[in-house]
Amino acid sequence: MFLIAWIAFIFVFVSLAQNKHEYYLLPLYPAAAVLVGRFFARLVGEGISQTERRAVQMMTLIIGLALAVGSTVLGLFLKRVLLAPMSSYALPVVIFVGGFWLLAQARSRYLKRMPVAAIGVMITAVLGYQLIYLPLIEPYRPTEQLCRLIEAHARPTDLVGYYKFAAPSMTFYLKRKIFEVHLPDVIQAVVRSDRRFFCIVRESDLPELEQMLPGRIVILDRRPMLTFRLNALMGSPPQGTLPHILLISNHAL
Repeated sequence: MFLIAWIAFIFVFVSLAQNKHEYYLLPLYPAAAVLVGRFFARLVGEGISQTERRAVQMMTLIIGLALAVGSTVLGLFLKRVLLAPMSSYALPVVIFVGGFWLLAQARSRYLKRMPVAAIGVMITAVLGYQLIYLPLIEPYRPTEQLCRLIEAHARPTDLVGYYKFAAPSMTFYLKRKIFEVHLPDVIQAVVRSDRRFFCIVRESDLPELEQMLPGRIVILDRRPMLTFRLNALMGSPPQGTLPHILLISNHAL
């Protein structure tokens, strides 16, 4: 129970966070590794009960369904959102086939094959994600790229932060104090100050800023941001319609 509580607490805590990164889940892995290792030791050694056997079959069935559905969603995502090349569709096909293979294994009497089959398919999916899809997604993660531009031009006395946006990772990338503003009155004070500022905002919020502060906003950079929405998957390909993130200032570079 302790290990399950460990995993559940970290998973729920990270799921509720507004800004998510894959390395936030690192504290979860030791507990998960102990649970999986204990299960395999029992499976190979003294065996497991009938209830545990049914649980393994059910888990294999769930993983197989998840992989089959997930590969379909991934294929739609590649086609309609990323507009990825045809070569990148190989992994969704492999995962789809692997998911149905696991569904078949769930009805098998050879219980030891099920976890091995599930792990094999998932390892293939993870390696494919790392090798194929991370390079495709990287251009759509604008915060790091915008922070590089800020780092190249910002002075220690400049104000740096974001408005109506969540980018706490700016503190990590820039190693400096970052302001977080959500109120129009506060951002007006920042823009009208004598100090130069660098601010990350959504493009959709730019008209509001230009109306409040005409002639004071300078756009330094504009980057697309990847979003995962059901209407983007089911509708027509949204080429050129991805939301964008802007880096603005009160001075040109």
